[in-house]
Order: sequence, then C-alpha cells, then structure tokens
Amino acid sequence: MKILLVDDEESARKSMRNKLARYNGQVRSIDEADGVQSALLQINNQDYDLIFLDIQMPDGTGFDLLEKMGDHTSMVAFTTAYDDFALKAFEFAAIGYLLKPVDTDKLDMVMQHAGQLRSNRSSQYKLLVDSYREKKIRKLVIPNSEGFLITELSDILFIQSDVNYSVFHFVQSPKTLVSSKTLKEYTQILEPEGFFRVHQSYLINLSYAREYKKNYSEVVLTDGTHVPVARQKKMAFQALFA
Repeated sequence: MKILLVDDEESARKSMRNKLARYNGQVRSIDEADGVQSALLQINNQDYDLIFLDIQMPDGTGFDLLEKMGDHTSMVAFTTAYDDFALKAFEFAAIGYLLKPVDTDKLDMVMQHAGQLRSNRSSQYKLLVDSYREKKIRKLVIPNSEGFLITELSDILFIQSDVNYSVFHFVQSPKTLVSSKTLKEYTQILEPEGFFRVHQSYLINLSYAREYKKNYSEVVLTDGTHVPVARQKKMAFQALFA
C-alpha cells in the first residue's frame, strides 16, 4: 500500500511515519506533502492507495484538496487537532477520522478498514466527495466483520444498539447487518438526516414511522415493527409531527 501524509506540521508527519512503521507488511511506501499544492503535485504524479489528510493548512483545507483531485481514487483518512463535530460526518465516507495526537488503536482500525476497502476504493472516494459537495449524507459505508456495505439512507429502517455494536435493520435484503460502530456515533450523524433516537437502544428512520401509540409508549414502523419510545423522548418525538 502506498501512503501519502499531508500535513503542514513536520512533527505531525514524523509522528505518523513512526506509527505507520508498525505496518511494514502492509505499507509499501510513504511520501509526504506539507500543504494542498504540494500534495496535489504528488498525487498528479503518483497513484496513492491511502492519504492521511490534515484539515487546516496554510494554503487551504483538506477539502480543497479533495475538490482538486479530480478522478483520483485514493482512500482518505482525516487527521486534525480539532474535534469539530461537523467533520465527524465524513467519517462515514472517509475511512477514518483521527484526532491528534493520533491514538494507535484508532490507527489500527483505520488501517484494517483500508485493507478491507482497498479493492473498492473508487466507490469510497466518490462517496466522500459527493458528501462534501452536497453538504448532505445520502449513503453510509457501514463497516462489519466481513468488510463493508454501502447503503442508501432511505434503505435503513432502524438501527438497534448491541453494547458496543449497532444492528442495522433494512427495508430490503440484507435485512440485518451488525456494524462495529456504536449507536451513539450513528445518532450524531443521522439525526440531522431524518432519523431520531426514540430510545437508548433504538434509532429510527422517521420516513418509516407509521403510527405512535401513546398508551404503549411505542412507535409502529411501516413494516409492522414496534419500537419503544423512552419516557424522556416522548415530548420531543411528538413535537416532530406537531
């Protein structure tokens, strides 16, 4: 795997290079760039499998670079010193979001995900760029034990918590899928996109809410599934349809 580190801080690039030394069996080469323009020169001359991309740089942002990359299909993982919630959205199209200083366990997850996505990296890059340009998430890349699934948001009926995992329930086949991300993570991303966490264990797609049974504290979905509504969520849920 060929990797490009894009960061204006030399110390940050050095730190990432040192951490990536653990993956010598997976990483073939590592190049560096200190900004948008220098990265673009590298990318136009070489084909990279994975780019670790800083967000804020003196000559532009990581997103500026994405828009200038054209038809390149490198996988992208963001690295940033700022835990800006808005950027979390791109974790579901990017293969990762690493907060500096980079945690090795998080890096392990990114590298594992990169290995799974490598054969389909063009789809991953297209999802990322489309999400950025539209400022709206239309699809998710859902990591699971077998690799990943790309799904339309409209195909998701509801998501159920299973400790540190999330179980997706779909409108059509496959009916269920277990993801390695928590329900809290999906709630942060999907509530602005027409989903609502009605219960500690359930996040529903509001498009498929058919009936609310106040006496039973539950919502009935279009497929007949009965989902509980937590007491503290009742008012907020009913207000959505007022």
